[in-house]
This record gives sequence, C-alpha cells and structure tokens, in this order.
Amino acid sequence: NLLYHEVDALSLGTIQQIAGLANNGGADGILLGRAGLITWGDTSRACYDNTLSVIQKAESALKQRPANTDSAPLTDDERHALLAALLPVIRGRASAGGAVIMSIDDSPAAIAAIDGPAMVAWASSGAPTATHSAVTGLRPLLIAPDEMTLDAYTAALPEAISTPTVALRHLGLVTIGPDISATRSIRSYAHQTLAIIAGSLSLGSYAGLTEGAESNVQMASDEQE
Repeated sequence: NLLYHEVDALSLGTIQQIAGLANNGGADGILLGRAGLITWGDTSRACYDNTLSVIQKAESALKQRPANTDSAPLTDDERHALLAALLPVIRGRASAGGAVIMSIDDSPAAIAAIDGPAMVAWASSGAPTATHSAVTGLRPLLIAPDEMTLDAYTAALPEAISTPTVALRHLGLVTIGPDISATRSIRSYAHQTLAIIAGSLSLGSYAGLTEGAESNVQMASDEQE
C-alpha cells in the first residue's frame, strides 16, 4: 500500500510531511513524483524487505505491459555508414567549448526507445528528476528528419550543440562528455530516464521536471553547500 505525493524538490517542509504520513500508519511507503521512493518499517530489516518488495511488484507490473517492438527502418550496414559520416559533424558542433568524447549506442533496444513515445515525452516535457537532469540535461536534442539521409540529419542539427544527450531517430543515442567515463554515465542515466518515462506512460501519462523547478532545485543545492 503506497501513498503518492508530487514534489519538485525535497525541502524541510516536505520531509516533515512525509514523516507525518509515516507515523499515521496504513501505508508501506510513499512514491514521490520526480523525487523517488521512500519506504519504512518497524526495523531496518523490515524497511529493506519492504523496499525490495515494492520495487519487485512495480517491475512485475510493468513487464506485463506490451513493449515497443517497432524495428528501425535501416539495415545495420546502412545505419553504420550513416553514423560514420554524421558523428564527425556532431563532434564538431559540440566542441565549441573544448574537446569532447562521444559514445554511441545503436543497439536495437536503444533505437526502439529513441523511436518510441518515451523519447518524445522526454524531449517535450523534460527529465523526471533533478538528478537525471543534472547528468543528461533537462531535455535531449532529438533529431528526427523526414528523410534518413546525411543531408537531412545534418540540416536538422543546430550549429552549436550544448546538450550532452543527442537522440538520432532510427540511428542511436549519442552521449557527449569530457571523457569516456562521463559519456558512459550520461548514457546510463539516459537509459534510466527513458525507462522511467516509458513506465509512466504505460500507466497513463508523464509530467517532467519544469525548467523553473530545476532552477529551484539547483538554488536549494547551492544554498546547502
């Protein structure tokens, strides 16, 4: 039995509200929109077991829902050739502030996620939490030209790329950072973001973190430091 509470940022007042809900009984935890999951129990072991149980039940429910199985409309050879020509263009437009390292994920799972509704929702509504936004950027750069040609993809790219996450429809997910460790971290958070949004959409709808809320979170973090 879970409660749900929508938050943009955790504050002392929010934490006090959560403590009050926990003390009232009748629930095993609270799902914080855009913030995470909090569970409780009479002992630390009971709390741990409760957390695992909630996560496992959520995973089981989501797995029962149909997944996006649309295939990319390009062969592997066509996709690789297009990426080989396009990635240097992206690197050049992302290097205005200095040298960058890029990582590309063109696995079938990544392409299915990019071509699905979760990526559109992320690009239009923003990341699910401030933590994800800090790593991947609030929104990815989604490149989805009408034609799958080098000229079409190049024309759709902005002259300067500042976001660390670039989604190329039908081609793959490009992550950009100062070193390979950073690009891998960004890619991991990007996949987490898409999984969270896909799960939310499967249950009805998705509401991302707004730019104003992201600014408030950053201000709160700066004040605590």
